[in-house]
Amino acid sequence: MSNKNQEFSELNESLEPSIKSILESIKSSSDLETLLLYKKLFKKNVPLNLRSYVSAFLLKEYLGKPRRKNTKKAGEKSIFINIGKNRRVYPSDLIQLVSKTAEIEKESIGNIKILDNYSFVNVAGEKADKVVSALDSTEYRGRKLTVNFAKKDI
Repeated sequence: MSNKNQEFSELNESLEPSIKSILESIKSSSDLETLLLYKKLFKKNVPLNLRSYVSAFLLKEYLGKPRRKNTKKAGEKSIFINIGKNRRVYPSDLIQLVSKTAEIEKESIGNIKILDNYSFVNVAGEKADKVVSALDSTEYRGRKLTVNFAKKDI
């Protein structure tokens, strides 16, 4: 099977339930007047030869990118760090900070979630204590860091 055919069959398997769900919603919709209005607008504004492309594009936009599943590995621990987006911190900054300060490999660092004022970093379980003790009370970009284990895992 060629790469394109394999791609198509994988996409078909992932989208088929969503398309069926959309079709069921249309069939059971009680707001047919609104659907007819959209249908008229679609017919009026989209040339006949482009309708299937527009439909495909709208389906792609509606379904969006597939959501990434929580990829936290077994044994990882979440660590809280009191710096975030407001300090212009990016995942690459946190990876560098954690790996250099705690002297651990970048491969030991998992998911990173950066919020406005604080961040969470997943670290391999056996390295987590080392990371917390190395980073806590150190100074980063003019701010004293508070680093401890997160109450909830990310």
